[in-house]
Amino acid sequence: MPREFSRKVRVAEGIKRALAPMVSDWARDNHAGMASVTDVDVSPDLKSCRVHVSLFGCDEPAPVLADLNEQSGRLRHALGQELRLRNLPALQFEIDDSIEQGDRIARMLGDLGGDR
Repeated sequence: MPREFSRKVRVAEGIKRALAPMVSDWARDNHAGMASVTDVDVSPDLKSCRVHVSLFGCDEPAPVLADLNEQSGRLRHALGQELRLRNLPALQFEIDDSIEQGDRIARMLGDLGGDR
């Protein structure tokens, strides 16, 4: 029977908790709007992870995401100062557009309800 909280889940939560203020500060300093870390997916071998970032107030997220991925080494180094892990996973940042999709669906449902 597997543990309730596997090491993978604990590492992902630790990375999310430590990385969120770093990404937020980086976005503010680079005039990229407001950024928040919404989720972290760690690979089963704990060697890489995908960090899902939501950008608010950013017209063009692709260049911001490219800059963030360029800074992944520095963020990983800072993360190593915060977490006590023998090996830190490599960071790969991705855009999380679930908030925008949810907002779009809510507007569509509101439009459907307003016609009655």
